Amino acid sequence: MKTETQRDRDNPSADWAAESCLLGLMIAEPGRIGRVMERIGESVLFYPAHKTIYRAIVALYISPWRDGRNPVDRFTVLDELKRTGAYAPEVTDAEDAKVSEFYFQRVVDSVPSIANVDYYADLALEYNRDRELRRLGAVIEHGPAARARFGRSAGRQLCAIACASR
Repeated sequence: MKTETQRDRDNPSADWAAESCLLGLMIAEPGRIGRVMERIGESVLFYPAHKTIYRAIVALYISPWRDGRNPVDRFTVLDELKRTGAYAPEVTDAEDAKVSEFYFQRVVDSVPSIANVDYYADLALEYNRDRELRRLGAVIEHGPAARARFGRSAGRQLCAIACASR
């Protein structure tokens, strides 16, 4: 199994720590989930396990609850993963779509400070933008065959990403 630093070297447009901290902050400070959801969606995250955890957090956050509070904490998110079949009893890592309790606790325990949610959201957005630029660059570099496969709108997408980063 690769270490997190090897994974990040293999995928330079991904940051395991930033994504984990963002998810951990959403669980530690449920009042900030709406703010995070306004800025990023599941597609911004790179690692499959992080996308799964994000979906569980959002599902709990938007669900109606008896006393009007959002029932998002480490226990309810883990229960939601189990309820939806996204839980794995064996140990998993960031590359897996299912999430084990061990991996989930690693994510939850990765939070250095609850004050930094915007910082980690910005990092996730930046890495997602880098991945999109690399994908579009490959489309442009490989010419007409790649454009036919990936769509002819690569130039428009590239301009949209460049304009959004200003």
